[in-house]
Amino acid sequence: MNPWHAVELMFRNTSFVRKLPEKYGGVRCVVSPEGGLRFLGRIGNVDPLLLELSRKLVQKDDIVWDVGANLGLFSAAASYFAGPVGQVVALEPDNWLVGLLRRTVALRDKDRQSPIEVIPCAVSSEETLAEFCIAERSRCSNALAGNGLSQMGGVREKITVPTVSLDWLLERRTPPAVVKIDVEGAETAVLSGATKLLNVVRPIVITEVAPDDADTVTTVTAQLTNAHYQLFDAAAASWFEQPVARACWNTIAIPEERVQSVRQQFLDASRN
Repeated sequence: MNPWHAVELMFRNTSFVRKLPEKYGGVRCVVSPEGGLRFLGRIGNVDPLLLELSRKLVQKDDIVWDVGANLGLFSAAASYFAGPVGQVVALEPDNWLVGLLRRTVALRDKDRQSPIEVIPCAVSSEETLAEFCIAERSRCSNALAGNGLSQMGGVREKITVPTVSLDWLLERRTPPAVVKIDVEGAETAVLSGATKLLNVVRPIVITEVAPDDADTVTTVTAQLTNAHYQLFDAAAASWFEQPVARACWNTIAIPEERVQSVRQQFLDASRN
């Protein structure tokens, strides 16, 4: 057995409370090594790029949708930057992770953080039932059947989950200003069910797209650019200065008419 996998098994089903760094509000989250052994270290080092995007792209009073919330670091940070008048909707199909998310919600500082609504479902192109695979290794790699990356290390369990489309959700919740999507290869399906969201509401979209999946990269690029979004690589230095031609691992998609205002927003946040 891989020695790292042995450590993962040792910490399976454990969880603990950690505080985000002060520049992300110092808000409390319930986390677990089930999401990866990196959660045993400093929580600010788990996904620093995503935390920085929450700081620079989420504004006071924003509505934020977190699609594939997992352990909810982005949800927690976004709830701080949106403030008590904002709202975060966290969508997550893994019931074990949903339990941790709800414990995080119970720790929320109501004077400084937005309410966080946890909805236990997957997001796809339509409203149906689907097979969802729980990764043998990190639950951050969980995926709808037919998707998933090598980090899964196999499948420990398959469960049936409800799926919704983002346009379906749009009819039932306040339209978002920012949407984060982390769905382990199902990005095409998620965006296929978000036509009205992209073309009418026009939120900022933060999404991971595996660069070695050429079909998904091509399709996601077309879905976003056909909706008149410009794409940026969040991992690049001064990413906001130059759009990219294709979706990438750390894609930020901004409506064409908002690029200048979002660029200024980002620069203002960078100075603080």
